[in-house]
Amino acid sequence: MKKRWLIVSNFTIDLNILAQETLELSENIRREFSNDGGEGQKDLFSLHQFDAFDFSKNIEEEIQEEIQEEAKKEELVGPGLTYRIDKGISTFCIRGYVTEDLEWDCENLENESPEIIKALKIKEEADLDSVRFFSTTDIAMAETLFDHMINMRFPRQEAILCNLSDPGFSWWMDKDSLNLKIYFQSHGIERDDSLIQLGPLGDHLIAFRRLSRAHGLLRNYFPVNEYSATDKSFMISTTSDKQENFAAFQNIFISGEFVFHEILKDLKGEEQTLFLYLRELAALRRFWINISQEIES
Repeated sequence: MKKRWLIVSNFTIDLNILAQETLELSENIRREFSNDGGEGQKDLFSLHQFDAFDFSKNIEEEIQEEIQEEAKKEELVGPGLTYRIDKGISTFCIRGYVTEDLEWDCENLENESPEIIKALKIKEEADLDSVRFFSTTDIAMAETLFDHMINMRFPRQEAILCNLSDPGFSWWMDKDSLNLKIYFQSHGIERDDSLIQLGPLGDHLIAFRRLSRAHGLLRNYFPVNEYSATDKSFMISTTSDKQENFAAFQNIFISGEFVFHEILKDLKGEEQTLFLYLRELAALRRFWINISQEIES
């Protein structure tokens, strides 16, 4: 694909130059036509031919958009979720289902498959444009996402609707280069002013059970300064802001990025269980980021 792009880029430059020359030629013809006292009417057809072309949009931008669309389609390979967001005034519901072949779903959506329309509860043709796809490493991960978020209704502004007596569904995060703090439930009425909303990343008791045993395991990957895990929160700090593995650990919660795939192959026992759990958290976080962006758009 990269080699193809180099070829396309050179071709795009030539097209832009040609477009500019064509516009200049069109202006010259129009100028001559207006100054010849009507004798240039024989060139009127040629003038309209040039006006028929629209060079308002950069050709390179069009080619880049096409390449990006192709890249998105190439990512739709294997298992994942096919879903859409059913938006209400103050709440929204994620409609969706697990699929073993996202590419097949994408093609069938273009053909307005009755099965997809029924599964996603699509009522109008315009709703077809709201269908999205989310790729996962395997079918089990797609099923995990389905269990946590699909066909569930969430408030659009959780921090306003929920309070201390109703902690809501989201985890919340506070972090800097040396520290990471995760709150499994509400941490104050104005939590959205000071904390980052992570979304519904799972049962806080399961999180407590997994992370309370992880102190010694995580010390194998970066130095741990402080460590605490309860059924309400998880806190960890390191000794230097240049610890790449600590930054990677933070990114599980920040961006949903999981970079420990290679070491996961060699892990066993409790250490493998922990990193599989962290991979699950990353997928949940990454999916929720997609949902949040679409709700805000």
